[in-house]
Amino acid sequence: ARGVYGPRIETGSGIFIVPFPVDIESPDPTVELHSTIDGSDPTFDAGIDAGRIEIDRSTTLRTACFFDGMQVGDVVERRFERVAPVAPVQPFVIRDGLAWRTFLGEFEKVSDFATSAADAEGVVATVDLSMQPRDENFAVTFTGFIEIPTTGVWTFALDSDDGSTLRIHESMVIDNDGLHSALEKSGTIALEAGLHPIRIDYFEGTGQDDLILKWSPPGSDTLVRIPTERFKR
Repeated sequence: ARGVYGPRIETGSGIFIVPFPVDIESPDPTVELHSTIDGSDPTFDAGIDAGRIEIDRSTTLRTACFFDGMQVGDVVERRFERVAPVAPVQPFVIRDGLAWRTFLGEFEKVSDFATSAADAEGVVATVDLSMQPRDENFAVTFTGFIEIPTTGVWTFALDSDDGSTLRIHESMVIDNDGLHSALEKSGTIALEAGLHPIRIDYFEGTGQDDLILKWSPPGSDTLVRIPTERFKR
């Protein structure tokens, strides 16, 4: 039946640096799309009648479908925030790889080993579990820098079993914490080109273990493993 589904707002991240177009897809070619960017409800007589809208400031886009002057389906909304990209840092000395520290114990969340004494430490080329001290009940912290090649909104993803978190400049970008099987979560952050402090915390309880960090450059929807040469310390 017409009106069961609302329109679809086609976009990736809800944050942006420069103005960009947002496409709105109708579920039915016989209906008209009407949208607003001031937070008000769209109506047939008021609103933008278009399938593409330019977003140039922080705003809430609201859109709905209309047939014969009547609204059909629900109002769909999406919040957009215009942000300034985070500036890079300039370390005095730069070397390849990330520093790691391992911890032994039965952990249920990342904060459980935040104040623990490290069991061992070293350097690794990329984010992996090559240094894991045993099969179960351990944790690893990776610290260093990530080299961002292009200014823009970057998407990162952590696939882990069990819990993990990703911080960039002390901001929580991904919270994939807790006891769980393999689970991927993602987050976005606006960054200027250059080096940015990064920290990954991970722990393994029992059973299978897994830790994969990926990224998606600005304008891309594809997540890929981060090249080894992008990690510094």
